[in-house]
Amino acid sequence: MRRIFYLINEDASDRPALLPIEVSILRKLHTKSQELGTKDKMIDFLKKMLKMVGFSTDEAIYYYYLFSANYRPDKRYDLITKVDISPLTSLRSKKSPNYKMQEFVKSKLPFKGNNIEGLWEKDYKGNSQYVVTSYDWYPILIFKDGTWYKVMDSYSRTTSKQMGQTGVYERGLGKRSLKYLPAGEMKNLRNGGDTQEVEENALKTLKSRIEEDLKGKNFRFNFDLPNLGLIGKGAYEIGNITFDRNDFKIPVEVKSGVIYGDQGVISDVFGQNSEFKTQLEKEITNKLMIKLNKYSKFSTKILGRNIIIDFDYSKV
Repeated sequence: MRRIFYLINEDASDRPALLPIEVSILRKLHTKSQELGTKDKMIDFLKKMLKMVGFSTDEAIYYYYLFSANYRPDKRYDLITKVDISPLTSLRSKKSPNYKMQEFVKSKLPFKGNNIEGLWEKDYKGNSQYVVTSYDWYPILIFKDGTWYKVMDSYSRTTSKQMGQTGVYERGLGKRSLKYLPAGEMKNLRNGGDTQEVEENALKTLKSRIEEDLKGKNFRFNFDLPNLGLIGKGAYEIGNITFDRNDFKIPVEVKSGVIYGDQGVISDVFGQNSEFKTQLEKEITNKLMIKLNKYSKFSTKILGRNIIIDFDYSKV
């Protein structure tokens, strides 16, 4: 589930603070709250609702407190704007050993661990955000406008361990998204930088980093051809990377592809629908994803954009 970013220059503080699906969740809880009665029963109900709509059940406690802090007798949760929403800053921070902090992070509750802290705050524009900081300095996680942002740069072994202990991973967020940002853009976002501008800057930084390491370099590799006792050999080069609103495109110029056997070269011809060509592209894709993981620890998306690998055989 993705939030809508309003692309206007004027102040957007009067825009809705909640997604339509979040409004529906709070309204349903409002309707059932008297019947449910207790906090535990309301949280159990929220878990069922969240699972139904594809959100992580770990967010049930967060929505319980969000409901409590923003209770409206008229059930008009759709009228809550970014400027008047009550964040969870009033909740008291609790101490937690680091190995248990993911219980707080996933629920977006204030806590203090060993050299790590989670807190609710407002940026310089007055927008609410949940921030997890390491050593009281740089943010390693930010939850803002319905999206988790995680720092992509590597730090000390201790901070890397802390990041793993937060439990915030793409596969565990349901339909919620997780986006990786360079450290500089994480600070910019925390200070109130526009989310779209922050992501655009992060894309440019990531593009520059990838091209610095990969563009124009020749890569050679071997791979097995299953059940044939043959070996495939290939070579490729990375061209000019581009990105648009939906896709992050990486052009791969295939330099060669050869099938080897005991007697040497068997074939260097690509059939349009040949299994060798399919296997070659699969191997290149896998190797590229491993290389890309160095920069952003993503699987198939970069900041919400699909990774598109275009294969060019014109120079074979």
